[in-house]
Amino acid sequence: DYVAEDFIALVSSPPWGQGASREEALEQIRSEAGKLYDPAVVEALTKSPTKEEEKRPEGEVLSTISHELRSPLSFLVGYSELLASQPDLSPETRERAQEIQAEALRMSRLVERLLELSRFEAGKIKLKLQEVRPTELISRAISKARVFSSNHEIEVAFGEQLPTIQADGEMVLEVLDNLLNNAISYSPQGGRILLSAQKREEGVQISISDQGIGIPREELPKLFQRFYRVPGPLTDKVRGTGLGLSICKHIIETHGGRIWAESTVGKGSTFSFFLPLRPPGG
Repeated sequence: DYVAEDFIALVSSPPWGQGASREEALEQIRSEAGKLYDPAVVEALTKSPTKEEEKRPEGEVLSTISHELRSPLSFLVGYSELLASQPDLSPETRERAQEIQAEALRMSRLVERLLELSRFEAGKIKLKLQEVRPTELISRAISKARVFSSNHEIEVAFGEQLPTIQADGEMVLEVLDNLLNNAISYSPQGGRILLSAQKREEGVQISISDQGIGIPREELPKLFQRFYRVPGPLTDKVRGTGLGLSICKHIIETHGGRIWAESTVGKGSTFSFFLPLRPPGG
């Protein structure tokens, strides 16, 4: 069920969206309820906000909508899983049920990402700090990335012995996973992906470089905005919602670090982030 992604595409500015108003987009989504979209999901997304909700910050409204979507999506996941497990289904029906389950799971992950982003924006995320070895996190991320692509050569380059840092290891791993997946997705012809890590004064800098399509200079400042995706024929083919980099930014900045990108069109991109030895107050 693509209702949330289609809504985002409708209201996004051209050329990567139709530039429709919120009301126009909601009306179009409602007209397809029961046809293209599940009615329960449409109802949750298009429910008119109360006067109290209209006064709330955008992040809180986003969180509320995401919570509303959770229940119907959980129902879809459970029902489609039950349907797909029935022994007397025809091959075509079973395949369709599995497709429904896969899309419901994908939408559930999208909702969880929206909730994660809204918690970051509301300052409600608490880091689970521990002593972390950057080399171990990098090794875990590379092992997972190699499963998804045999068309890329992933190399590692470490500077002098990297220090142990105090961080939320799973969150930093989420950043590494996201950046590596992007490097693979946006270099479809394969090539080398270089992951380098260097000791910097009071911290560690990690960079991921690819040999992909690159990003126009004027788009670089927008990359970490939520829902933003660089327009172009290849990016249109890569499924995504423009949330990953925004979440990465929040994770790194919550640690007291920073994240940035450098790129040359046609030659590739490098995404880098710096993490201090310990976050503020850590």
